[in-house]
Amino acid sequence: MMRATYSMQNGLWNGMRSLLLFFSFLFSSLLWGQLQFIPNTGQWEDHVKFMTPVSGGRVWSNQQGLRFEMYNAAFFASLHPNPNGNHESKGHVFDCIWKNASPKSQWRGEKHFPFYHQYFLGQRKGKSLVYESGSLLQVYHGIDVHWGSVSQHLKYDWRVQPHANPHQIQIEWDKSVSVQLKDGDLIIQSETGTIIEKKPYAFQWINDKIVPVECAYILDNHAVRFQIGNYDANYELIIDPEIIFSTYIGSTSSTFGFTASNDLYGNLISGATVFGQNYPTSANAFSVNFNTTAGNIYDIAISKFSADGTTLLYSTFIGGEAQETPHSIVVDDNDDIYIMGVTGSANFPAQPGGFDISFSPGSALNMNTFFYGNHPQGADLFVAKLDNTGALSACTYLGNSDNDGLNYANGLFYNYGDAFRGEINIHPNGNVFVATTVRGSFPVTANAQQSVYGGGASDGALLVLSPNLNNLLYASYIGGSGDDACYAVQFDNAGQVLLCGGTKSVNFPIPNSGYDSNFNGNVDGFVLKINPTNYSISSGTYIGTGDFDQAFFVQCDNNNNVYVLGQTNGNMPITAGCYGQANSGLFIQKYNNNISTLTWNTVIGTGSGEVDLSPTAFLVSDCEQIFFSGWGGGVNNNCGGAPYSCLATESTTLGLPITNNAQQTTTDGSDFY
Repeated sequence: MMRATYSMQNGLWNGMRSLLLFFSFLFSSLLWGQLQFIPNTGQWEDHVKFMTPVSGGRVWSNQQGLRFEMYNAAFFASLHPNPNGNHESKGHVFDCIWKNASPKSQWRGEKHFPFYHQYFLGQRKGKSLVYESGSLLQVYHGIDVHWGSVSQHLKYDWRVQPHANPHQIQIEWDKSVSVQLKDGDLIIQSETGTIIEKKPYAFQWINDKIVPVECAYILDNHAVRFQIGNYDANYELIIDPEIIFSTYIGSTSSTFGFTASNDLYGNLISGATVFGQNYPTSANAFSVNFNTTAGNIYDIAISKFSADGTTLLYSTFIGGEAQETPHSIVVDDNDDIYIMGVTGSANFPAQPGGFDISFSPGSALNMNTFFYGNHPQGADLFVAKLDNTGALSACTYLGNSDNDGLNYANGLFYNYGDAFRGEINIHPNGNVFVATTVRGSFPVTANAQQSVYGGGASDGALLVLSPNLNNLLYASYIGGSGDDACYAVQFDNAGQVLLCGGTKSVNFPIPNSGYDSNFNGNVDGFVLKINPTNYSISSGTYIGTGDFDQAFFVQCDNNNNVYVLGQTNGNMPITAGCYGQANSGLFIQKYNNNISTLTWNTVIGTGSGEVDLSPTAFLVSDCEQIFFSGWGGGVNNNCGGAPYSCLATESTTLGLPITNNAQQTTTDGSDFY
């Protein structure tokens, strides 16, 4: 299996040689954020023009087409025998043929990197330049193919010279893959993942202006050609698609993604719950085994991927005899990974020297909502730290005789998944900040601004731990007499702490200096500004209407303005000049740094007057661009049972605004957005 997977099927070159070469390609591609094109200078058979590593494999160009050599995300784990001696790793090699193409096309490299590709073949050695882009000349008469990359996606265009015939271009995909045309894109499904050839964009440069030309794929079984609109044959015609690769991470058991972050090198770290043993782990994993104690349904899985998605750098289980969920992940400047979540296990791997190594749960809890929240021994909050070698260097419980870390207060638990709100973040001083939900016996510190539980089913809480998790530097309730929860924590450029969440308390600790110090009714969102030295609340505001409103994420721009993303069932106004859809259920607000002035407010959604989306991520860039994501649909509007039913009963993705250049223009009502 390994030989068939990692070497070319017709014996063009030895599989081990290409595998060793691949490691050098992969290493350099991690250092440089672009795809690399390595021309054939004698290391491969004559008809090979170039090779480029891509997400999930490699693409080879030969005289008359492309060969895709793809593998799954567990590639590196499978390079070493497992205890049963099984070497298998699933892969798929398939071709894309340019029918009737010239066998005499030539590679011309263009811009190159400042390093070489070196190879050793017996007593012979050689090297070649490695290019950022290049062209295959005269693939058809008067037609070249230019290659490059955008954001690690393989980019190419057909360049049809004046008076050449674009209908010469005929593409035939391998019969071993499925080829479909969807919303103008070609969807190629292999055994190891999906390749998307984006809808082609055709244009000409005429008198220093771009003149678009109508262009579309025509698919006949596995054969593809271009349908070209009217154009001026006296000028070059450029047909410009883009190839996107995808890969999978998971097992034959269910896997639910919870949280993700990135490190300083752009590597992706994901946190998930896994329902079985065969999730791919790495050789340096803290634990390669799913805990098989009777009654355990799921454990945590932490995985780290290279920036281009091609490599599983690290992957491990973390869990005990019962269930665990990872609510938030962050990476510090030392490449250490911090995880905040909830465990129901008395033998969760709390490490000696941690602040609290004793499991102190509340009573048995079964939230009866699909799969989560089933903690027959109760639950405790935890914080864990994986160092940059992958070792579990620190881990502590946080809690005391109550089910802390889970948001299940009626009215605050609104969307499927709201039980797992909360955030961990690293302050510029290196301390670990946690925003979460706690109950009446939580161990607050002597310097707490609110040392007494406010009341209701839950309070929000702000916790601060030392970097090694051995000291609880600060822990305070944040709440009034009703139900309260904290969902996110961020910092402005001065290190001031920003905290947001939801409250049903008329006496929530909002200072009078904030924008709105009056509770508006039902459920309100809130945002607070907190001094990181003495933890006093310097400013803040309620956010809301007389209906349901909650603030789920808070961000800050380079000018220290404060942005909040949340949900509303009320009728929030749209500030003049802002983009938005009136009477919609997702709000974004911008405040000044003191949270005393609302700069603008907008709402986005279907305009139905109902909550459409459950927010999942929010970011404000250095250029003050605003990014957010969410999801909606059947699971969100029909989940669980009393008393833990979801309240987003009209959640949907149908009717949401999309742009003309959207990657996916259709939905069945249950999608990400």
